[in-house]
Amino acid sequence: MAYISRVRRYCGVGVVLAAVLLVGSCRGSTQTVKDAEGQGVVANPNRPVQLLLRERADKLSTGDVEGYLAALSPPARAFEEPIAKVAVTLPVTRFDLSVGEATISDDGNHFRNASVTLTYWYKELPADNAFRVRLLYDLDRQSAGWVVTKSQFDRRPFVPPPPELWPFGPVGFTRSPHFLVMARPGTRGVPEMAAVAEKAYAGLVPTLPVASDDRVLLVVAGNRKEYLDNAGDPTSVALAPFALVPAGGGLLRPEERRVFADLTALLAPGRLPLDNSPDPIEPETVFRHELAHLALSRFTRACTSDWVVEGAAMQLAGEHRSDQWKALASGGKLDGAVLNSVPPNYALADAAVDYLVQTGGAAKFLDFYRNFKNLPEQGCSGQVGNVRSRVDERLLRRYYRFGVTDLEGFARDYIRKAVAAP
Repeated sequence: MAYISRVRRYCGVGVVLAAVLLVGSCRGSTQTVKDAEGQGVVANPNRPVQLLLRERADKLSTGDVEGYLAALSPPARAFEEPIAKVAVTLPVTRFDLSVGEATISDDGNHFRNASVTLTYWYKELPADNAFRVRLLYDLDRQSAGWVVTKSQFDRRPFVPPPPELWPFGPVGFTRSPHFLVMARPGTRGVPEMAAVAEKAYAGLVPTLPVASDDRVLLVVAGNRKEYLDNAGDPTSVALAPFALVPAGGGLLRPEERRVFADLTALLAPGRLPLDNSPDPIEPETVFRHELAHLALSRFTRACTSDWVVEGAAMQLAGEHRSDQWKALASGGKLDGAVLNSVPPNYALADAAVDYLVQTGGAAKFLDFYRNFKNLPEQGCSGQVGNVRSRVDERLLRRYYRFGVTDLEGFARDYIRKAVAAP
């Protein structure tokens, strides 16, 4: 299968999800930030502002768009009105608004660049799978009360984009036994895409060693531009993003679990040409791979290296990158292949996990994977993406009695034998 899928993980900070794309650690406390003059400081939001946001969220939950927009200035209203009109058409149970970091004036009457999170829950998805849109507000206390004077998407570095299509325009929903499918109205091929996803679900779930969601959100891009505008990854045709948020007691839980897929690429005849991707695209395998990511998300953490994450998904999806193995071996690149490359070397990760499973069994590998979640997040400091860390060494040596460098050598030998086999 081609180099087509990638999992995204984000780390939650307080009530605001600061997106950290495959980073090594997540900070769990709000950071103090001074304003431009060095006088105001970030503090816990005062009660009137939070009450205003909750009242507005309650109005949106009941479909009262005008009530939701009442506290907005004309420029802020112009931004939020189209979003609110689509939001009330979504099959959600309720909305919530909360404020996190903000630069507050000394007199407390002005909030600048306040991180505001719109949280919502789909009726037909698991109750522990919340979704969020992240906004930036300016608020001013005026004679009639607090007014939102500026509203925009929070596009600062490390903040994830809106997770679905709906904040940018109307969407429609179709349903299959295990998927709630979102797409633009009139998108062709959605039933066919849902059928492929269902077939993948049926093939994967019986083999999963962990529970899977009964229903998954599938967001379908109807063309390549729509996919790139939302996924931003030209090397893929599918993504399984999720957020890691505090669950109490120092634990994390995955939310915003969904699959985002490029319908055009997956259903078109032939295959989409992608760099370093000699293997053909098989849509059912793509979905098995992405669903495996979501099933494993409860054990995936910021410190879980990419080669572990991707290798595990390939193992559960039953895919083998045999053409990529041949390309590595024949192209003279195998000796230089490492597990800590960015982006990850899928072929080597596939071979490494194959080797671990054949050496110690599937149950042992799953236990190895699970135990990344039992390590303190600060133990991953200095690891960005899948950069080799003490965490990899520690767990590999605990379970297999060898380290990352050893495993790279074993994986290269595994590939050479597989390529040489008739």
